[in-house]
Amino acid sequence: MKFWSLFLFSLLFYSSCLPGTTGDLIFREQNFIPFEQEPEEVTFRLVTEKIFEQKCLSCHKTDRDLGGVDLSRYDALFGYSDYFQPIVTPNDPDNSGLYTEVASGSMPPRNPLNEEEIELIRRWIESGAAQ
Repeated sequence: MKFWSLFLFSLLFYSSCLPGTTGDLIFREQNFIPFEQEPEEVTFRLVTEKIFEQKCLSCHKTDRDLGGVDLSRYDALFGYSDYFQPIVTPNDPDNSGLYTEVASGSMPPRNPLNEEEIELIRRWIESGAAQ
């Protein structure tokens, strides 16, 4: 009898630790860990808040569009730079001047983007460059 009691207790204890069980929910809630984090939808607003405002808009905005690139307005992104390169080509980061410049490390010149920021821009363009 002692064996079966120990066996059932062990089974219940370990099964409560499996993902998707009540024990897992309690553990995750107590530690503020999201159950399954959905990838954040990448939009122009998100890219602007996380990257452009801190690292780009001092040189690339409406009243100061160096290289013919204005990153402060969504509609301005779909033209060409002064170097006849498309700024953003939706679904095609490799043909988007914005992505190729930041991925190569040439922009921004004094404060290059880190890998996460470059990846965020790539994901935004690759997913269609939503507003």
